[in-house]
Formats: sequence, C-alpha cells, structure tokens
Amino acid sequence: MIAPMQGYDSATVIEKLWLLITTRGQTNEVQFTIAVGVLALLLAAVAWRTLILYQRRTTDPETPRKWRRWADRMISAALLIAALCSATQYFYGSRNNRTWLHTWDIYHQVIGAKYFSELGYFKIYECTWEIDEINSGHFKKVDKMRDIETLAVRSTAKVVGERDCVDRFDDPARLAQFAKDIDDLYALGGPGMWSTLFSDKGFNGTPFHAWILSKVTAGVDIVERDYVLLGLIDVGLMLLAFAAIAWAYDVKTAAIAALFFFANFPNRFIHMGGSILRFDYIAMLIFALVAMKKDRFAIAGACVAWASAERAFPAIFAVGLGYKAGVELLATRKLRREYLHFGIGFVGGGLILFGLSLTASASVSAGVESWLDWWHNMVVHTRHTRGFRVGFKHMFMMDGNVTDKHEFVGWTKKTELFHTRAHFYYLTVLILLAPLLLAVRKLDAVTFAALFAAAGFFFLTVATRYYYAMMVLLILVDRKLFEDRKQLLLAALLFSTAAWLTKIQMVTDNVPFHYNTATSAAFAGYFVILGALLWIDPWLRDRMVVGRERDAPAPDESS
Repeated sequence: MIAPMQGYDSATVIEKLWLLITTRGQTNEVQFTIAVGVLALLLAAVAWRTLILYQRRTTDPETPRKWRRWADRMISAALLIAALCSATQYFYGSRNNRTWLHTWDIYHQVIGAKYFSELGYFKIYECTWEIDEINSGHFKKVDKMRDIETLAVRSTAKVVGERDCVDRFDDPARLAQFAKDIDDLYALGGPGMWSTLFSDKGFNGTPFHAWILSKVTAGVDIVERDYVLLGLIDVGLMLLAFAAIAWAYDVKTAAIAALFFFANFPNRFIHMGGSILRFDYIAMLIFALVAMKKDRFAIAGACVAWASAERAFPAIFAVGLGYKAGVELLATRKLRREYLHFGIGFVGGGLILFGLSLTASASVSAGVESWLDWWHNMVVHTRHTRGFRVGFKHMFMMDGNVTDKHEFVGWTKKTELFHTRAHFYYLTVLILLAPLLLAVRKLDAVTFAALFAAAGFFFLTVATRYYYAMMVLLILVDRKLFEDRKQLLLAALLFSTAAWLTKIQMVTDNVPFHYNTATSAAFAGYFVILGALLWIDPWLRDRMVVGRERDAPAPDESS
C-alpha cells in the first residue's frame, strides 16, 4: 500500500515513479515490490527454461533460437531498468536524514581514526567530553556515558574520572585541532544526538580501517559538502562492483545481484549509508570473485586481504579456498597454480596492509598493541547478542517471548542459555555444512568460495544486520544464472526471504524479532535447502543442461 505523498495524485506517471523511488517513506513498499517482482520473474524463467529444454529434446533445437535471443534482450533491458530504479531508491530515496551523511557514524570514524594514536579504542567518549568541557562545553548536560572497555553505562563523572586526556596529546596544535573537530562535528550533527551517542560502543574498526580512514579524511574540512563526497565513495564502489559482475558474468546476473543487494532486508542503506568506507569489504569480495572468474587469482587474494584487514570476518573466504586447495592437494599431490597465486596475493597483501596499519599508532609496538586492543574490544563487544544482530546461533536462543518486549529474557540470559546447548549448535552446524564440505572437489573454485564465505559467515558469527550484504555472494556462483534452473530457484529463494522479511517489518515493530529471529530463520531455511540440493547433487548443476551437453555430438574437426 502506497503511503500518502504530497502531489502524488496529480503527478504524471513518470513523476509518480520518481516520487516512489526517491521518498524514504516508500522504502518498504518499493523493496517489497521489487523482491516479489523479481521472485515472479525467476520462477517464470524456471518454467521457460524447462519448456525450452523439453523442446530441444523433442524438436529441432535451432527452431526457437531467434525467439529466445529477442526474449533474452528484453529481459536484460527490463532487469537493468529495475536495477537502476532500485539503486535510486536504495542510495537516494533511503539516504539518512534526507542527506548522504550518517553524522552519528561520521563522529566515530573521524575522531576514532584521526586521533587513533592518542585515544585508541577506549578513550573516544571520555576525551571528547573532557576536551569539550575545557573549550565549548557542548556536552555538559550529558549525564551518562558508556565505559567502552567494559560496556557498562555509568554516570559521566565516573567514566571520565581523572582528567588525563590533555596529556595524551604531545602536540598542542593537534590538541587544538581535536577541539575544533569536536565543534565542527557538533555543528554538523546538531545538538539532538549527543545524549544517546555517548552510550554507543565507540569506534570498532580494525587498526587498518583506522589507517585508511585517517588518510581519506586527512585535510578534509568537516563540512557537509566535503563529507557528502566522502560518503559517496561507497556508492561508487558498489556501482563499480556490479559493473564488474556484468563484465565477468553477464548483464542479467549483475542486475539480479544488484536487485537482491538493494532488496535484502538486513542490508539497508539507512543503517550505514552516508558513512565512509562501510561497503568496501563487500565490494572487495565481489572483485575477488570477478578476478577468479577471469583467472586472476593473485588479484583475488589481494582483494580478500583488503576485506579481511577492514572487517576481519571476510577471511572466511580465504579459509574456504584454502580448504579446497588442501583437499585437492591431498587427493592429487599437486597444488594448482591458481591456489598458489591466491595465497601469495592474500598473504602478501595482508602483510603489507598489516604493516600500514601499524603506522596509525605512535610506534610499531603500539601498533601491535592496537590490534590486541581491537581483539579485546571485539570479544567484549560480541559477548552477548543484541537486537540488530543476525546469525544461526539465534536459533538456539529462542527462549522467552521473541516477538515483543513482554517476558523478553534479556541478552545476558540468552547467552547463558545458549552455553547449555552449545554442543547441539556445533553438531547442527557440522551437519548443515557437511554437504558443502563434501562437495568441495565437485564444485569449481568460484562457486565453492562464494558458498563457503556466505555459509561460514552465517553459521559461525553473530553479526550486525548491515554486514548481511555478504549474502549477495550466493548469487555469484560460476553458473550462467538464466540457463541453470537450480540457480534460478536458489536465487528465487533469496528474493523470497527479502520479500518475507520486508513484509514482517511492515506489520510488526519489534526489532529483535526482525533480526534475531525472523532474519536468522529465513537464512537458516535457505542453507537447509542449499545443503539438501548439494547432498542430492554435489555438482549443483541443472541435470537437463549437463545431460544435453554430454549427449551433444563432438564438433567436426575436418571442416
């Protein structure tokens, strides 16, 4: 149902379409419509492929070729138009606060990265408050603050404690710049967000993320125009990633991947759009699969190294390819050239990026200590799940009421209950991953790496919602999407999760239910079906297509 919009009834058809795809209030309706529309298209494509394959078996296979070529072009054009409309709604219509600025996150990124050597991971809120108290006094009314090292929310006075932040700055000019940046960020974000911002969980990027952010933001004035341009880096990266898919796979696959990325419920632009380099990890993983498709495994390894240095969990991609290389090495006593090149790119790139990350701190030893601090921060940060997180572990924490706040058992209690049944969780993960692990030699490197990265991420982590951009990798297996009915059905299943989850969000208002329960259950269902298909057919190919290729006569070499 379309929500009321000013001027909608009197608008032309084109104007109505523009209002729909550029109005934030229409995000749910547009994403639901796109998900359902693509789902219907994919199911129709399955029926069409079945008809074509049956005709090829019973009639002259050349008869419908012109008809199919025309239909292929029409489908490609329709998908491109849909992808452009969806991209407009995603990047423009659902942008944060009608701008491309996520000021909440920009504060954490600028202060956390720019002053990483002085503040580390645990002093960002304390020193912001303390230095501001000496200067402008914007935050005097903030009475509570999170102690990031323990995650406890206490009175501001207790968290700040002894005033020692000035002593952290050896350079008076840098201290003065810190104070100015606080004033500029206050002006950029306005007075409304700070009383709750200091109860967030600080800057959590890796030291490499801090380093690259410090370089990107160096010398950039904290004003809206300049930071909008920095926020658009992610938009450019994702558009480039989808263009790369079109180059390495085909236009239809790129359009389907883009449409799912935009419609995928947990991966909403409003969550992290308008920040800086929040999507580079998924762009790099897409570039890695594209490079592997083009037999550039060293480049792929370097791309995965970047993604891993930025967010850590993308290293599961390298683990999957390493597992495949190890199994094939044991079976054949040979290490394929492609895996060796990937390993060189990943390890070599990782070492270079690690070295660069050390320069974000005052010394090499301080840089190593920063990585240890980051690890400690993540251990504390992820000890208990939260309402915005998704992962298979939630299927073993469904105690109490999971649909609203009444009789909700709490995050600490959920963790305690999970530990009592952790053995069942690990056993279930092993069972569900077994078909993929056993199919390792049947699947090509691109397909196995894509499936393993997405599956490993879902089963082994509990991640914040926006990282579920990872699920787009499931579409990028090494198959011609519109010629393989199994891939069409699996893609349709992904779009059904997008439609179902968007509809749930439209009719319910409990955030933990949306993510902990519904989203985790939806992707669990997808991987159960994927596992069943792999168990039946570890090659994961359309048997009618494979059979036709096998039965086709060999080409006449004499002609």
